[in-house]
Amino acid sequence: MPSKHIIHTVAPEWYREYEVPKEELLKNCYLNSLKLAEEYNLKTIAFPCIGMGVYSCPKDIGTRIALKTVANYIESSTIEKVFFVCFEAELYDYYTEFMKEML
Repeated sequence: MPSKHIIHTVAPEWYREYEVPKEELLKNCYLNSLKLAEEYNLKTIAFPCIGMGVYSCPKDIGTRIALKTVANYIESSTIEKVFFVCFEAELYDYYTEFMKEML
């Protein structure tokens, strides 16, 4: 995907222990990326399924965090479009299922 900017974030490893709940750390990955996008006046942002690969975040938990965090944030932001990029059919199914629940 051609892009002018890349915002890098690192998800928590689900198999490790942290002082902060992993769900909160994952939520912050999305929030910090969205805030940075706004700082650069970006109107569109795309997210992969952060943490749901080698870092072993459960797909249902990761999907819900991604959708809820982004939906809440963009209500009062200047970001116009958000894409969620799913590299597996199973992840796509989670995203479409949870989007339906949110509507």
